[in-house]
Amino acid sequence: MVKEEVKNLGQFDEIVKVSLSNELVQLLSDQLYSSPLKAIEELVVNSYDAHAKQCILYVPSLSDGLFADKRVIVYDDGHGMDAKGLHDLWRIGRSTKTGKRSENKASRKLIGKFGIGKLATYSISNQITYFSKASDGVIRSVSLNYNDFESNPTGVGAPVELPMLIIDDEEKFYSSDSLKVISNNLENDIDSGFRNKDTWTIVILENLKQKTLDLQLGRLKWVLATAMPITKDFTLYLGSTEIQSSKSQIPKVVEFKITDIPQGRIDKLNKKSKQNWKFEDGKLVSDLFRDGITAEVFITEKPISEGKSSDLSRSNGFFVRVRERLVNLIDKDFGLSLSSAETSARFRAEVYADDLDKVITAPREGVESSDLKERFQEVLEVIYLHARGLYEEYKAEQNREFERNKEGNRQHVFPELVEKPIADVISIDNTKEDGTEADDSWFYFEKPNFDDSRKIALRLYDSPRKKYKYSYQGFGRSNRLVKYDPGTSEFEINSDHDLVAAYSDDARSRTLLEDLVTAEALLEVYLREQNLSPVVIGEVLEKRDKLFRGLAKDHKYSPNIISADIRDSASNDLDLEINQVIAVRALGFQAVHKAGSGEPDGVARFNDVNSVEQVITLEAKSSTHTPQLSQLDFAGLKEHMDKYKASGCLLLAPSYPGESKENLSSASARANELKISCWTIDNFCKLLEARDSRHITADDIFQIVTNSFTPTDVNDAINSLLSGPAWEIRKLYNVIVETLKNLENKLPGSSKNISQIAAVITYTNAEFEDITVDNVRKAVKEIAGSSKGALIVKDDIIQLNASIEELERRISNLTGNPGLPFENSNFKE
Repeated sequence: MVKEEVKNLGQFDEIVKVSLSNELVQLLSDQLYSSPLKAIEELVVNSYDAHAKQCILYVPSLSDGLFADKRVIVYDDGHGMDAKGLHDLWRIGRSTKTGKRSENKASRKLIGKFGIGKLATYSISNQITYFSKASDGVIRSVSLNYNDFESNPTGVGAPVELPMLIIDDEEKFYSSDSLKVISNNLENDIDSGFRNKDTWTIVILENLKQKTLDLQLGRLKWVLATAMPITKDFTLYLGSTEIQSSKSQIPKVVEFKITDIPQGRIDKLNKKSKQNWKFEDGKLVSDLFRDGITAEVFITEKPISEGKSSDLSRSNGFFVRVRERLVNLIDKDFGLSLSSAETSARFRAEVYADDLDKVITAPREGVESSDLKERFQEVLEVIYLHARGLYEEYKAEQNREFERNKEGNRQHVFPELVEKPIADVISIDNTKEDGTEADDSWFYFEKPNFDDSRKIALRLYDSPRKKYKYSYQGFGRSNRLVKYDPGTSEFEINSDHDLVAAYSDDARSRTLLEDLVTAEALLEVYLREQNLSPVVIGEVLEKRDKLFRGLAKDHKYSPNIISADIRDSASNDLDLEINQVIAVRALGFQAVHKAGSGEPDGVARFNDVNSVEQVITLEAKSSTHTPQLSQLDFAGLKEHMDKYKASGCLLLAPSYPGESKENLSSASARANELKISCWTIDNFCKLLEARDSRHITADDIFQIVTNSFTPTDVNDAINSLLSGPAWEIRKLYNVIVETLKNLENKLPGSSKNISQIAAVITYTNAEFEDITVDNVRKAVKEIAGSSKGALIVKDDIIQLNASIEELERRISNLTGNPGLPFENSNFKE
C-alpha cells in the first residue's frame, strides 16, 4: 500500500479526525455515485474546482504492467491543500470550495456544494491516499481505509484518526517506487511533470472494487468526453491520451469572424448607437474602442449547451476576454436577451475587447454598467443576429432539399420540427445519471435509458426518417393523453382519455387527433428546448390536459365518452340522471331532463315507422352498492309513467337486489307487475358503445323497454340484439372494399355484380361464411349511398366511377378507415 511505502519519506505531524458511520458512507456514496464512472468523473470535477489547468487520470486498464496491484491515480496542478484543507476535506455537510476563488487564475464556477464528493471514492476502492503540495511549498499526505469506520446504524460512529504525513525530502518523494511511474509518465508522455508545479494534488485509490476493475475503457472515455466543456484553460488526459470535449467534435454549420459581418449591419449599428464603427486591421473599432474588438463565431449542427459538461463550464454563448481574462464566466448572454433558444444553444463567440478594462469590476469577474458597456452590448447583438441569420439560411436550405424530393420522399414536416429537437433534449437530458439530479420526469415521453440515448439521438440527427406509428391502448381514464417512445418512433394514444374517446370513433377525426397528440408531445420537447424547469413544464401540460378533457365533455358527440361518463357517475345522483338523458339522445330519442318532486328524471320521445310518437320515462338510481328495494320505489316510477302517458320506463342502476335469484326476486316481481324495465349500467353502456357497429336505433331500445322488465330479461334481450350475425357491419364494409380492390384487375371488360362479391367474400373470409347475398346487397347499397357518386349500384351491377383509393376516402365514415391521403405521407406509417 502507498501509505506504508511512503511513511519513511517524512514525519507524522498532526491527526485528522474523520467522524462517519460505515452506514453513512455507504448511503451517501452508493446512492449518489453508484457507478464508478460517476465517481471518477467527480474526481475530475474536484480537480477543476481546484483551478487546475491540467488533470491526468490513470486507470487499471491503461496501467497494466505499471501497477501490479491495480490502482486508480488522479493528478492535477490545482491549488493544492494545506493542513487546514486536509482537515476540511472530510467534513461532510459543507464544502470548503464554496466562495473560494484563486486570485491569479481565471475564475470558475465551483461545483462542490455539500462536501460529499470525496465519498464518491468509496464506490471505487476501499483505500484512498491524498498527496498535496500547497502554496506554502509543503507536501502533505493523508490516507484513509473505509473499512476502519465502525458500523453504527444510528449515525456517526467513533472518529477514525488519520496521521498527516509531512514530506521533508521532496526529491526522494518524487523518485519513490510508488510515484516514479507517475512522474516519468507525466514528464515523458505529456511533457508537463508536476515537479515544476507550484501546487498540485495526487489521489491514489487502492484495493479496488470489482466494478471498477470491470470498467470498459471506451465507456469511460465517452463519459469523460461528455463531461468536458469546450474550454481553453482545462486539459484532461486519460493516461497519455487527451480527452477532447465531445462538443468540440460537433460539425460547425456557421463560422465567421467579426470582419465578415456585412457593412449594411455595421451601418445600422452606427445609426442606432451614434458611433463611427469601422473595420481596421481585422478589428471593429470606434472612438470608444480604439484597441478594437475581434471575434470568432460559430454555430454547431447540434447543441453545445447544458449536459454534464455544464457542471464544469458552459460551452455556448459569448466568451468575452479583456487582456486575456474571461470576464463573463456565468452570464453567457452578457446581459442581453437573445432570441431563439435553438440558436443560442448552438452559438459560441470568442470576443476580445481590451478597451473594456476601464470598466472591469473589482473582483475582475464582471463589467460595470456604463456607456462603454452599452455600446459593447450593441456590437454583441449585431454579432448574434448575423449568426442567427446565417443559421436560419442554413436551415432553410436544408428544408429546400427535403421539398425538392419526389413524392413519397418529400417532407412537409421538417426534421427541425421533430427529429432534431427530440435529439437535442434527449441527448442533453440523458447525460445525467438517475438519482443524482432533482426530479426531471417527462410528461409524455418514455425517457430512453442512459445507454440508448446516444444511439437514438444519433439516429434522429443523421439517419433518414423512420416513419411514425400510432396505436390506441387503454391506460385508464385519468392517465395522460399519449406516451411517446423515441426509440421505436411510436405514439401510444390513451383510448380511455376523454379527448380520445370523444373523437377516435370517426376516421377523419382520428387523423386529426393523431396530429394533435403529436403536436402536444412535441410541445413538451419545445418547452424543454427553452430550458424551462421540468416542474413548470409539467404544470403547463397538466393544465392543458384538463382543458382538453373539459372541451371534450363540453360538446359530446361520441357514444364512447358518454358511456365512460355514465360508468363514472354510478354513485352520483345528478350526474347519472343527466348522463342517462344524454345517452338516450345518442340512441335516437328526443330527451329532456326533468327531476324534482313528482317528476321522472327524464322523458324521451321518438316517432316510430308509422310516425306515431312513442314516449318512455327515464329513471336513474345511483348507488355505491346494490340499492335496496325501497330505494327503487317502483310505485313512484309507475306514477311518473302514467303522468306522461308513457309506454314504458327505462330504469338505470348499478345493480338490483336479488339478482342471484334472477326472475324470482322481489325486485323482478315488482318490475313485471308494474312494467318497469330494469337496466344495469354495464348493459346499458354495452349497448350504447355498440350503437354504430350494430346500428342500434331508438326503436330497438323502445322494444326492450316495453317488452322486457326484470334485470335478467333485459340482459337477455340486449344480448340477443347484440348477437345478430357473427360479423359487424363496419367489418363487412371494409371486406367489400377489399374484395373490390382484389377484383379490380380481374376479368377486364366484365362488370362486377353483387352475387360475385358475395361469393368471393364467403370463400375468402371464414368470419363471413354464413353471410347472405341480401346482407351483401344491403351493405353495398349503403356504401353507394355514402360514396358521393364514386360507386353506383343498378340491377345488382356495381359501377365504379373513381379509384378504389378515392372510394375509401369518401366512405371513411362507414368503414372507420380514413384511406390514403392525396399525397403520400413521409411522416406516418
